[in-house]
Amino acid sequence: MPLQCGPLLITGTIDDVCFYQMEGQYYARRKSSLTRKRVLKDPKFLLTRVHAVLLGEASKIASRVYRQITGERKKHALYREITGKAIYLLREGKDKEAAFEILCGQYLKPEPTEQVASVTLRKDIAAGEKLRNTPTIPLPTLKSTYFPLPPPRRRRRRFIAMAHWEKQYALGP
Repeated sequence: MPLQCGPLLITGTIDDVCFYQMEGQYYARRKSSLTRKRVLKDPKFLLTRVHAVLLGEASKIASRVYRQITGERKKHALYREITGKAIYLLREGKDKEAAFEILCGQYLKPEPTEQVASVTLRKDIAAGEKLRNTPTIPLPTLKSTYFPLPPPRRRRRRFIAMAHWEKQYALGP
């Protein structure tokens, strides 16, 4: 955005240029020809509308998961991360409830299936025997759903490669 400079700083609109103030600075920009009606009707903006619907569904799923998180982990960056993973899961073809279950499994503390404490068993060691590692009763297995996601850079490359492959496949040999 171009900054206004000079002795006269204005706000308002002159012809197709809009002048405004933001955070103590004065800026100028041109009016856009883009309207709400055009975005909602024009076929050129079909992907924009599709992605907006996808983001809306993902943010609802993410907010359901985020509300269940407690303590210091609750940060806005975590909400954005959950939303991104929800978008990824919806693109993969998961339904809303399946995506919710997967995200709950990743971000919420899993509940133990049974209450068993870790106990160390001690054996009496006779004189002359070596001390071996004493066996322990393991903690119960935790009930969780885990769906590992590749890093974002790799996901984007895979998504672009799939789009390219589909385009080439549609063109035929």
